[in-house]
Amino acid sequence: MTVFRTIFFSPVVISLVAWTIVWGFLLQSNGGINGLLATVGIDGPNWLREGWGAMLAVIVVQVFKNVGLNMVLFLSALQGVPRELHEAARIDGASDPAIFRRITLPLISPMIMLTSIITIVGSLQVFAQVAVLTQGGPGISTTVLVYYLVQQSFDFHQFGYGSTLAIVLFLIVLVLTIAQWQLRKRWVHYES
Repeated sequence: MTVFRTIFFSPVVISLVAWTIVWGFLLQSNGGINGLLATVGIDGPNWLREGWGAMLAVIVVQVFKNVGLNMVLFLSALQGVPRELHEAARIDGASDPAIFRRITLPLISPMIMLTSIITIVGSLQVFAQVAVLTQGGPGISTTVLVYYLVQQSFDFHQFGYGSTLAIVLFLIVLVLTIAQWQLRKRWVHYES
């Protein structure tokens, strides 16, 4: 269990830029992913130079980077569920799906809310993956708000526009976080 936890959590502690550079090598047209596809007779695309593939590559790198943190958070929440409740439900004749739906899910609902907030805010702040893998391209297919903000501010010296974009990003994150926080009364089952 500890070995698997370490394997899944290790991307979280690895430098984001180093992580993205490794994925950049794997996703090149002659990289490791296409090499694996070639062994089964599939001609892989140029992941970083096709619009759909480039955005998919950025998403995959972001997801694999953060899945370990979410796994550790959910694992700690699941370990916090009292076993006595599961045993009592089994004695009363509850099925495994009913136990999960009626006991486990309500007790881990605060962690579900926390991880959803962390994931959404983190997804809106993706920069290094785009900067290292695609530089916003091909075309503008992977130009996300943070990359566009930095590009406007530091590449084109449009500091006022970049500052406005930063405020817009802050407001988007604030509104989404407040909305999720207000919905906690429906998600978090023992919230008063």
